[in-house]
Amino acid sequence: MERSQHMQRQQARGRGFTFVELCLGLLITTLVMSAMVTFTMAMARSWDASETTQALGLSAAQANQRLQREVRDVKRLGACRRGWITSDGTAPAAIVYWVADLNNDRRIQSNELRMLQHDPAERVIKRYSTAPAATPITIAKTAFYDPAIFSTFQGMAADVQVIARDVSGARFYFLPGDENTVKPTFEFVLRLERFKKNASSSAADQPLGSTTINGAATLRGPANAADPVS
Repeated sequence: MERSQHMQRQQARGRGFTFVELCLGLLITTLVMSAMVTFTMAMARSWDASETTQALGLSAAQANQRLQREVRDVKRLGACRRGWITSDGTAPAAIVYWVADLNNDRRIQSNELRMLQHDPAERVIKRYSTAPAATPITIAKTAFYDPAIFSTFQGMAADVQVIARDVSGARFYFLPGDENTVKPTFEFVLRLERFKKNASSSAADQPLGSTTINGAATLRGPANAADPVS
C-alpha cells in the first residue's frame, strides 16, 4: 500500500515543473534573451557607425576632387574670406576667381567670374556664376580683390550649384606666389559631419560622425602679372 502511494506521488511529481523550477527556467530564458538583444543592438550600432564612416569618406573624397577641379584651371584668384571650422561668429568661407578671358580683352567681366561660398545653414559649398550677357559688366582689378565683391556677385548670380555636401565648417586660403616661379595656390580645410534628423522640429539633429580634410589646388596656367589690365 505504501509502495503504491509512493509510486503515485512520483508519477504526479513527474507530470510538470515545480514552482521553483519554473522560476529558474524563466530566469535563465530572460538572461539568454537579454544577451541576444544586447548583441543585436551592438551589431546594429556597429553597422550604423560603419555606414556613417563610409558615407563621410565618400563625401570627403568628392569635395576634395571637386574643389581642386573647380580651381586648378582658372586664370586668377581674387578676394578670399577665410571662414571657420567651428563657428566663431564671422562670415563663412568664400573665394572669387577669374575663370577665363573669354573675349581676350585682358579685362575681367562679370560673366567670366565664379564664386565658391560655404553655406553653414545647409552644410554645403555652393558655386555661384552669372548668366551670359550681351554687355557684361567690367570688374576693376581693385574690386576683384575687395571683400565687398562677395555680396555684389551673389546678387548678380543666375546659377547656383552645390559642389560639396555635409560640410559643417570650411576655411579657405589663397597663397599668391610670385606668378613666375611659384604659382598661386588655393588651400582649404573642410569639416564634414553626418547628422540623424530629429523627429521633433524643435530639437537639434543628432550628430553621427565627423571628419576633417585638407586639400590644395595649384593653378596650372595663371594669368601673368600684367593681366588683367583693368
